[in-house]
Amino acid sequence: MAIREELVASAVHFLQDPSVASSTIENKISFLRSKNLTQEEVDAALSRSSGVSYTNVPPAGPPQPYYQPYPSQYAWQPPPPPPRRDWRDWFIMATVVSGVGYSLYSLGKRYVYPLIAPPTPERLEQDKKSIQEQFDRAFALVEQIVKDTEALKAAEEQRTERLDTALAELETAMADVKAANRRREDDSERIRDEIRGLKDAIPKAMDNQKEVTNGRLSEINNELASLKTLVSQRMSAGPAATSSIPDYSTKRWTKAFSAE
Repeated sequence: MAIREELVASAVHFLQDPSVASSTIENKISFLRSKNLTQEEVDAALSRSSGVSYTNVPPAGPPQPYYQPYPSQYAWQPPPPPPRRDWRDWFIMATVVSGVGYSLYSLGKRYVYPLIAPPTPERLEQDKKSIQEQFDRAFALVEQIVKDTEALKAAEEQRTERLDTALAELETAMADVKAANRRREDDSERIRDEIRGLKDAIPKAMDNQKEVTNGRLSEINNELASLKTLVSQRMSAGPAATSSIPDYSTKRWTKAFSAE
């Protein structure tokens, strides 16, 4: 049977496609046999696509029955050529490129150029005035701080003087308190000694007074005993002797009173 060149050419073009070239030989043969190509046509297509003879390649499966080939309008066609660009495509491309370029230029002029452009004399003068104002505010702030520091220093000195005066007065008061405590301790010690002396003298005085009282009581008892004896004698002697008793008793009482 004669080889159908149209089908073989379409098969060669298909096999040379990069996406098909990486497939295995068996897959390629199976695909070509499924398109009703004979074994001779498959071998010819493989040989032409790779430059290697595949006459000895065994068939991938049982022989396929022969079918009537498709008409030429259903055969594989080569890919269409890339579309040609006319003036409208170039105009659209130029418009897009111009718009993008103008946008980039506007953005650069608005945001990038002020950052890298040298300052103008007006800008320099404005910056100079701003810096001078900042320096003036800084100097005024420093002067205010100096004044506040001087005021705080004067107030601190006054407070220190008052504190020194208060400390001196406190020391004087403490010295007076210590002296008063010392005098009070001396007075307390003297009073304690006097009380101790009185404590020792009172028992002695009481003992002396007791001895004196006991002596007087003894004398009184003796006098009473003598008086009792005389009374008894007078009562037993009679009325004549009674008149002499008062004189004797009177003398004894007068003598005792003089002794006291």
